[in-house]
Amino acid sequence: MKYEPPRPSAYTPFLRRFTDERARDLDDTIAFYRRVRARHNASCWSNETIIDKLSYQIVMRVADLVEISAFEPVTRALTTCQYDIIALEETIFTMPEIDWSSAVLTLQEQVDLRRFLRAKEYFLANEENVADEFAFALINLFAGIINELPKGDPSEQDTEATFTVPLYSTVRDINDLVDRALGTIYKSKLAELGLFTTLHDIIYRNACEASGIPLNTEPKKPFIQPADSKLPPAELVETYLKDTPLYDLLMTPVPFSLPRSARFEHTHIVAGTGHGKTQTLQHLIMHDLIQPPNQVPSLVIMDSQGDMLTKLSRLELFNPEGGALADRLIIIDPTDVEHPPALGLFDIDLPRLRGYSPRYREQIMNGVIELYDFIFGGLLGAELTQKQSVIFRYLARLMLVIPDATILTLKDVMQDATPFVPYFDRLDGMARDFFIHEFNDRQFAETKKQILRRLWGVLENPTFERLFSNPRNRIDMFDALNSGKFVLVNTAKDFLKAERSSILGRFFIALTFQAALERAAIPEQSRRPAFLYIDEAADYFDDTIDSLLSQARKFKLGVIFAHQYLDQLPRPLLASIMTNTSVKFAGGVSSSDANALARNMGTNAEAIGSTRKRARETEFAAFVRNHTERAVTVTVPFGTLERAPTMPSEAFARLIETNRRQVAVPRDQPQHAATDHDTPRSDEVKPDAKTLTEPDLPPSEPVSDDDWRS
Repeated sequence: MKYEPPRPSAYTPFLRRFTDERARDLDDTIAFYRRVRARHNASCWSNETIIDKLSYQIVMRVADLVEISAFEPVTRALTTCQYDIIALEETIFTMPEIDWSSAVLTLQEQVDLRRFLRAKEYFLANEENVADEFAFALINLFAGIINELPKGDPSEQDTEATFTVPLYSTVRDINDLVDRALGTIYKSKLAELGLFTTLHDIIYRNACEASGIPLNTEPKKPFIQPADSKLPPAELVETYLKDTPLYDLLMTPVPFSLPRSARFEHTHIVAGTGHGKTQTLQHLIMHDLIQPPNQVPSLVIMDSQGDMLTKLSRLELFNPEGGALADRLIIIDPTDVEHPPALGLFDIDLPRLRGYSPRYREQIMNGVIELYDFIFGGLLGAELTQKQSVIFRYLARLMLVIPDATILTLKDVMQDATPFVPYFDRLDGMARDFFIHEFNDRQFAETKKQILRRLWGVLENPTFERLFSNPRNRIDMFDALNSGKFVLVNTAKDFLKAERSSILGRFFIALTFQAALERAAIPEQSRRPAFLYIDEAADYFDDTIDSLLSQARKFKLGVIFAHQYLDQLPRPLLASIMTNTSVKFAGGVSSSDANALARNMGTNAEAIGSTRKRARETEFAAFVRNHTERAVTVTVPFGTLERAPTMPSEAFARLIETNRRQVAVPRDQPQHAATDHDTPRSDEVKPDAKTLTEPDLPPSEPVSDDDWRS
């Protein structure tokens, strides 16, 4: 319902509406005052609790019409708003106390007092009719507002992470709500009865400002109605409702939660430098960690700076002596040069795969080979050419059949494949034919040289060589995802430098996706929720990530990745990410990025650009597909991780020692001797039938309809 603000003269405050006559002599004024005061004191409106009683009666009437939110902050805000609007009606509920023996009133003060007394006298003479209209308007106002608010308690929803948003963000059509709310208050009949005049004054001033009409002048153009306004929601609410109780109501902070199902469809965070991107990731991570221990999802967290991981690793939650999540933390830190993590580039636990049915074994292997494209793309520092992709895919298959193959084995094959010819026969079909007939062909000679040069370049760093010269992974990511572990990966950009940091990051992204793909062989209900957090994700992503994102959700792996601006991603990848992420956060971005993101977030660039960082919190425009009609402004508090309890230094030292024994190889220890497997990986290795068979089903039967390749 649209309202039309009248001209200023029609909206003079109630206390001044009834006469402009000159002040009479003081005796008449005193007599008039005493007469009206006596009538007021004799009425119910002088009762100190009358506003509370009226407010309660209106609440009861509203409750008969609509379902009132069960969420306490919202009900409290509604009650406060209603009370404050009622209390603005001074003509009804107040009567000034004047000691005439000492009072000295100016001529203007006498005029103002007589105007108030005339208004008061009018109300008392017509109180039943005026009070009914007043109550009816309030009932309509609040029933209409409540009807547009979400029902239930948002803090009790089955969700994974909570932020806060202003109440207006939860309204489907805030323009319509503001328009109808003002239309309910701004009726000519109510103005004639002298009701809501203080609100009318404020609303008129706001409407003039919104429409670009100078106050106290004859309007020369139509007012811009809230329903027609193009202002972003936050600016709309402030422009039309500032200085009114309705503004405070709609700005009430309420929880905003991300549905678990949406999180499995991935989260994309874009934030300019210093806007609070890392704080937002930390806030999400802490909400994951504070779930009941048996409900905490598995987490893999990658950070190239290391600061966030340092804070996380010291949490009291992980205290080996009594922490709620003791024995569930795994730390991968290449800067621990005396105890480097043991990472087997080609160790995918073939014995376990052999325990799966042929269908799942081949499905998983096909996915693994595709993941090596992603890893090798980092090795070459660019998206693979067709020739490079072909040779790498076949090389990956060869490395998987060579016992104890490492990145050094890959280098050796590229230099001279002759010693590895016996392993060609372990390959099947086209892979075998490729190495017998094509690998040494001249058409691949230059490609092999390019790859070899890159290998020499990355292996020049001794730390990187130690990391990937291990035949076995000391971390079983499949077990980590299924048993609720928390894997902290420091890709150490300052230490390894950008290129090697990117390769290490890609390796762990691939390792996590590989573990997710292997979940195809276990029942859906047995797949523990898992999330992969990637800060500064542009360091690791290329077009290969497209298919990984589109399939990971099937296996309960959600990816949360953050970076600074859209041009960090290749254009085809950007289009894919816009499609394959259901949760999007944007804040502190450039105008061009705001325009590009707005189209996919149900909002406009102005709304994204209006997000602000403050001393203790920051704002993001947030959009959740199939959950929000448009982007909402979420508030992220700073310090969620920093305020969490930390373990004593002695406990942390024990945690590090335990972690080193689990995932690292001492620098001076031979790598093969440090592995848990004394038997070379070969076709003769037999899986443990008790642990590797598929649950309750014959090996040839599928456990799930999910197919990563679909």
